[in-house]
Amino acid sequence: MLLFPFLLVAAGLYFPYSVWLSYVQRRNSSSHQTKMKVLGRVIDWHDFVRSLGETRGTAIVERYSFAGPVHLWWTSENIYDLCPFPSVDWWALHDESFLPFAEWCRARYTNPDTGSALLVGPVPKGVGPLPTLFESAETGSRERWIEIVPPEMVGKRR
Repeated sequence: MLLFPFLLVAAGLYFPYSVWLSYVQRRNSSSHQTKMKVLGRVIDWHDFVRSLGETRGTAIVERYSFAGPVHLWWTSENIYDLCPFPSVDWWALHDESFLPFAEWCRARYTNPDTGSALLVGPVPKGVGPLPTLFESAETGSRERWIEIVPPEMVGKRR
C-alpha cells in the first residue's frame, strides 16, 4: 500500500511518454516509407502477398525491438541459399557473434541507399500477426521468411 502513490505517479509520467514515443515511431516510419518510394523500392501489399503465396523470394522482418518498430522487406532471392552465415532466431541475433550476419543483411538487402530488397507498403489494418501469415506460406522444410536484427541493435538488450 505504501508504494501505491509512487505507482500512480509513474503511470502518470509513462502515459505521455508512450504517446510521444508512438508519434515519433509513426513519423519515422512514414519518412522511411516515403524515402523508399522515391527510390522505387516499395512493393504493394497485394503484390507481396501474391509473391508469398507463390513462394517466390524471401520476406525479411527487420525488428528493432520486441515492441517495434518493424520494417517488412521483400527480396526475390532465397536468403537461406545465399547467406554465408547460419540463421538463428531473433533473440539469438542480439549476440555480438552474429554481427557479421546482421551487417551482411543490411548491406545486401535492407540498406536504404544500397540494398536490393523492397519495402512492403503499409500493412492493411486488420492483418493478424505476420508470422502467422508466413507460416501458412511455408512449403516443405524451407521457410520463405527470416527475422533479422539491424546491426546497430546487435549487442543491445532492452
